[in-house]
Amino acid sequence: MSAVGLWMGPLLLLAFLVWLYCKQNAPSGKIVGGLLSVVICSLMVYAVWLGFDDKGYIPHSKETSITAESTWLVGESKTCISSPSDKNGDVTRLIYCDKGEEHRIAITFWGKTEREDARARTAVEWKCVKKSDSFVCYALT
Repeated sequence: MSAVGLWMGPLLLLAFLVWLYCKQNAPSGKIVGGLLSVVICSLMVYAVWLGFDDKGYIPHSKETSITAESTWLVGESKTCISSPSDKNGDVTRLIYCDKGEEHRIAITFWGKTEREDARARTAVEWKCVKKSDSFVCYALT
């Protein structure tokens, strides 16, 4: 569970109780209640977004380096490997797919791009597909 998940529940409960108190005990309660409702809804949307991102359902596009031989056909997929390159666990700095030259190109990543889990410390596997002007990589681990 992420750090956001740990404080989200108590924060939502506190906001609900404040909203309920204001709604029942003050004329300005409708305004405060409306603002708190917006805040609560925003926090819930943010928590859902983080959950989807943790599961790899949110794409991340960036220009990065990938090794690619000139014989790699459009639409062809290859299993590629990357490693965390900094203290944030960014696993998208360089993608090793084959013994080809290194190219800097736009890549869309489906999966977590910052990994701190034990499996990602050594290597992260990607299934990368060459498009006509970019690559799309899907996390396998």
